Amino acid sequence: MDRKAQVDLTKTSAQQAAAFPRFAGARSCEVVLRAGEVLFLPAFWWHEVLTEDIPPNELCVSVNFWFDVDLEKKLSIPLRPAMRLELSRELEKLVGLVCGTRHTAAFLEALIQQQREVQSGICRVLPNEHPPLGVDSCDWGRLLDFVLWKAALLLGPHQVLPFLENLCSPDRFRTCEARR
Repeated sequence: MDRKAQVDLTKTSAQQAAAFPRFAGARSCEVVLRAGEVLFLPAFWWHEVLTEDIPPNELCVSVNFWFDVDLEKKLSIPLRPAMRLELSRELEKLVGLVCGTRHTAAFLEALIQQQREVQSGICRVLPNEHPPLGVDSCDWGRLLDFVLWKAALLLGPHQVLPFLENLCSPDRFRTCEARR
């Protein structure tokens, strides 16, 4: 399941340049760490870890420390663009954990559809009436309620639909390989 990067680092196409205009100015950096060395990466920096060939009878150990930033002290409302993007990716992760990654697109479609109906004043179908096969309708409905409640708190009620439409597109998951 895609978690962060949308740019294909192996391709440089005009379409990609149009979709990601700042990519042209991106720089890469290769770092080789030896025994006892440490590399600190700031929160949200993209990185890839590769292990070089290990001689027989030797061991390579990589230890990663992940920590939550104290968001209550650093979170500013309205959310900055980087935090809105991070919120959308955490939403995708949550949906994958609760409903399974193969249902992420369907969940996002239901979420966006519900918000469109609410904003138009018409809400015909309860979103948990028709979850995908294999997803518990109570889990589906509770997750929809939780996500909308949290999004309204963090973004404001009138910003939920634009947030979902701009950063939570179900189309992102149509080409992803589903694992569960």
